[in-house]
Amino acid sequence: MIYNPRIAAGLRTAGSGTPNMESQAKDERHVGPDGFDGMLVVAFENRMAAETATLIARFGGRPLVAPAMREAPLEDNPAAFEFAARLIAERFDVVIFLTGGGTRALFRAIETRYPRDALARALAKVLTVARGPKPVAALREFGVTPSIVIDEPNTWREILATLDQRKALAGKRVAVQEYGVTNRDLMAGLEARNAEVMAVPVYRWTLPTDRGPLRAAIATIAAGHAGAVVFTSSNQVTNVIRVAEADGLGEQFRRGLDATIVGSIGPVCSEQLRALQIHIDLEPSHPKLGHLIKETAAASVRRRAGGQGARVTPAVPADAPAADAAPHGPLHDHPFMRACRRAPAPVVPGPAGAPGKNGEQGTH
Repeated sequence: MIYNPRIAAGLRTAGSGTPNMESQAKDERHVGPDGFDGMLVVAFENRMAAETATLIARFGGRPLVAPAMREAPLEDNPAAFEFAARLIAERFDVVIFLTGGGTRALFRAIETRYPRDALARALAKVLTVARGPKPVAALREFGVTPSIVIDEPNTWREILATLDQRKALAGKRVAVQEYGVTNRDLMAGLEARNAEVMAVPVYRWTLPTDRGPLRAAIATIAAGHAGAVVFTSSNQVTNVIRVAEADGLGEQFRRGLDATIVGSIGPVCSEQLRALQIHIDLEPSHPKLGHLIKETAAASVRRRAGGQGARVTPAVPADAPAADAAPHGPLHDHPFMRACRRAPAPVVPGPAGAPGKNGEQGTH
């Protein structure tokens, strides 16, 4: 179910500490050998909150879905119109579309000044890159067939690797449709290849207007009532930790997570979880919501059969060193290096000559 205050209140039971949540979608429950078997499953999805709740219930879980972020459209977005003017003037060589929703929002904004067919004709003259099926579908709605579709898991690594195979980027003019936050790894990778890069923001991610459901879900995990938690974006991870710490539940929340099965939708989300020193039990075989819920349910069966030690090894990018096996250099535990990877540091260095902030962790 999506968060319901009456149901959430039922989690607080006297004496036993056992969740007392109403059973939903009982007819849809998959309580066979690969189901959650009544486990409370928390998710922080916003766009597909209802679908997430339905999938959890279908696999025998009791869903608690509390969105951790919302899209805030940019009311004044000169970058979008600058992008359109440069595109129509044939001043781009490559345009990268990262999300379906962002692609649609960008076209809607631009169409207030430029006709759709002019945009489609201009895009037909450049190399267009779609990061997976969602931007592909959005582009086709506007009469554009992308030149390149990035394969799973659709991260910045696959984008750069594919472009390296298809086109030399040195001196090329590249536009990147952003989604909520800047993908610094992608932008840095493009700039390292000597491309001239323009970021085209469409919306930004921020916290929900009503944070009550999110705070209640965090408190539920901190109290040890959740059996599994799934994250479907890196921004969710950032916001959830920020709210948990603001509510004074940072340590309790982390302990609660450590006792649950933690599912991550894919490598980028997993990187953020690892950066915040949160364990990951699994990444699904495909970075899709359905696969994530199904495989988290299967992991819950293994956990029940094998106890706490029956954890699933998360997928790790081939070029990433193993966290436990990689040798550490002499500066590994230096406060600056700890702050860079968002690990707790006794001092966070400031600019040259400026004192650091004792006891604070950097936010960048």
